[in-house]
Amino acid sequence: MQDHFHHEAALMQGAGGRLCDCHRREHQILLDICDRAIALGRHNWLKAQTLLRRELPGLMREHIICTDQLAVLFINTHGEIKCLG
Repeated sequence: MQDHFHHEAALMQGAGGRLCDCHRREHQILLDICDRAIALGRHNWLKAQTLLRRELPGLMREHIICTDQLAVLFINTHGEIKCLG
């Protein structure tokens, strides 16, 4: 996941922009959940599994639907988003 996030930031930079603070913050939240699951998994796999099943999917889905869509729009237009009308 961390490699994906770095790649996404590089794509934004290549399009002439950067990930906004809220986008980077969401990435960190997702990574923190994974880190918590890794730590839990060392001692209690069931708690780690519960954390991954309850918290990660919803946050990941929301991130992709909202925040990533804005990044995709910026990248695909090379930062030249124009208003119609």
